[in-house]
Amino acid sequence: MACFSYGSLLPVAGSALPVAGAALFLFFPEELRKSLVSLFISYATGALLGASLCCKDMTRRKKGDNDK
Repeated sequence: MACFSYGSLLPVAGSALPVAGAALFLFFPEELRKSLVSLFISYATGALLGASLCCKDMTRRKKGDNDK
């Protein structure tokens, strides 16, 4: 039963906590929000680019294209 309860509670917490964080973000002053939003967008863009390039490199290694 413990495994089922963890499997049920953790996804709910994983959904509710970011929503609560976003709601808390609205209480920040507008100037701070503007600067943080651009920072978060830059971070997310870099994380996505890094992950995609890492995956691209891993698929190359599996195929053996870089053995030259």
